[in-house]
Amino acid sequence: MPNPWKEWIERAQDLGFTEAPSRSPEQMARASDSRPERTQHRAAQPPLEPKPVGFLSHISGQGDPNSDLVIIVAPDPSDPHGDPLSEPADLLLTAMIEKGLNVARSSIYIIQLTDPHASKLTGSMASTEVVATQELQNHVVKLHPKAILTLGIKALDYVQPGSDNIHQRRGQWFDYQGTPTLPTHHPSYLLRQPEEKRAAWQDLQALILHLGWSR
Repeated sequence: MPNPWKEWIERAQDLGFTEAPSRSPEQMARASDSRPERTQHRAAQPPLEPKPVGFLSHISGQGDPNSDLVIIVAPDPSDPHGDPLSEPADLLLTAMIEKGLNVARSSIYIIQLTDPHASKLTGSMASTEVVATQELQNHVVKLHPKAILTLGIKALDYVQPGSDNIHQRRGQWFDYQGTPTLPTHHPSYLLRQPEEKRAAWQDLQALILHLGWSR
């Protein structure tokens, strides 16, 4: 009488699955019964904290909070999903930091903002903007960097409301919460308009000069 288990083993090994078990399911089950039970040692998981109320659920930071430089990025107006950075834009931002500023991305603190108007926050649009702006101010004050770089018109509008032309404002320093702040183009915009990379590069050089970083 043919042995279907043996035939399965031989076929699996013929196809290149050299790690196919050589014992039948019954033999493997008996062997497992003779082994002592494995004790599971799992660290106690802390209870999940409730999500913060208000704009804090729409602000995230990554990198070194003790960095001299904070980068603020908000969604590019052309992004249909309202994400601060698409994958290609995120890769370009890494290049701007590591090649343009000549430092590791992990050594910079990056604040990513999502659009509170697209959230389920209650209240009028005006009150939502007030909450968003206040939370960002508090966050920056705690970080106390030596310089801030804003990417794109939306990020600029958060720190200097009423800004509507990134071309006129980029490269122009101003004060935000006691910190010198420099606006430049959003990486998504630079991907669409690569001829503007030269201007963004000049902004990065000005930032290096201000911080006293050597290349």
